[in-house]
Amino acid sequence: MKNCKQAIISILCIFFCAMFWITLYHLTIRSRQVDMLKQKVNVLQEQLVPEIITPEQVKISEEIHNPTVEFDVIVKKMRVSAYCPCRLCCGNYSDGVTSTGKSAYTKGVAVDPTVIPYGTIINIPGYGEVIADDCGGAIKGNRLDVRFTSHQAALNWGVKNLEVRIYIQPKAVWEDKGL
Repeated sequence: MKNCKQAIISILCIFFCAMFWITLYHLTIRSRQVDMLKQKVNVLQEQLVPEIITPEQVKISEEIHNPTVEFDVIVKKMRVSAYCPCRLCCGNYSDGVTSTGKSAYTKGVAVDPTVIPYGTIINIPGYGEVIADDCGGAIKGNRLDVRFTSHQAALNWGVKNLEVRIYIQPKAVWEDKGL
């Protein structure tokens, strides 16, 4: 009788161990499938959802290319990285709003405001003309951080050393506008 109980206990232990390993195996497979689906969604999002262009960006482009508005242009070599408004990139500041109060789901660029003031128009090769509308803890000195709507697009950008064009309105123009 004692041997029978031990045999049953052994069989139950083997059964529960086998069930545990089978469940763990299936969870691992599910996790890999979910990761693959997330990657596919990121790729599709980049292909199907173009970057949102705001009316403000259209106005900026018109101002830059309008011959009646005078700009001083500074060409500067800068280190340009990328981010998106997700928690991985922005941490506790991933609320979808830039430091200037604008939507973080549009094209933009983070700057060191002590080097490039907010509102400055910058032309970044491979990214386009944008307004300096955000800052970041790691963005100090001659660094820029271009904003994408998806994390994968930001990763794809990587880090580049580029010659950017910074459009500065002469002081007289700023005074005329009451700024």
